Amino acid sequence: MVVPDGKDVALVTAALGETPHVAITADLGPAERYRRWLKALRGEIGIVVGNRPAAYAPVARLGLAVIWDDGDDLHAERHAPYPHTREVLGLRAHQAGAGLLVGGYARTAEATALVETGWAAPLVPDRAAVRARAPRVRPAGDDAELARDQAARAARPAQPRVAGAAGGAGARSCARPGAAQGLPARACVPSLPRPRPLLRARRCARPRRQGRLG
Repeated sequence: MVVPDGKDVALVTAALGETPHVAITADLGPAERYRRWLKALRGEIGIVVGNRPAAYAPVARLGLAVIWDDGDDLHAERHAPYPHTREVLGLRAHQAGAGLLVGGYARTAEATALVETGWAAPLVPDRAAVRARAPRVRPAGDDAELARDQAARAARPAQPRVAGAAGGAGARSCARPGAAQGLPARACVPSLPRPRPLLRARRCARPRRQGRLG
């Protein structure tokens, strides 16, 4: 199983617990890395977890190759011939007659191409499972909030108060408290229903930017 970085390796290792496995990362010394490669080669360990170098681990009797978040830039090798971890694991799985699982927060264009060509089959959770695990998004300063608070209607925006209330409600409703609050800028940018051609600078032909508002 190949994940983007060391933090993900630590999470997977903690999830595996006492299950026999080895972790192969780029920060291992040559001697320790060689010992872990030998364990995988001899079949002493059935699960190998790591970042990009783990894609080349000599796993005996490979049954399933897994890559998580294949859209992360850390999966792309920066040196020639610039192999991508998804391509390396795909070739290894094809040669060994093993399965390949490409997972992530969203499906990348490359993974979509594998599905559309029939090389891979989609595995998508149902809507109920997604809704149960997705964070709750509550816009601040909407009409309902303004109707309940006369002061907020007069002094818009009331984002800090509403965001604090939303964060407290989310913390109380979650088994693991936590909330992310995003407050927009105080200024607003006007928009047009039918915009005209983009205004570009004469010297560099780049799009012009509007100065800071407020």
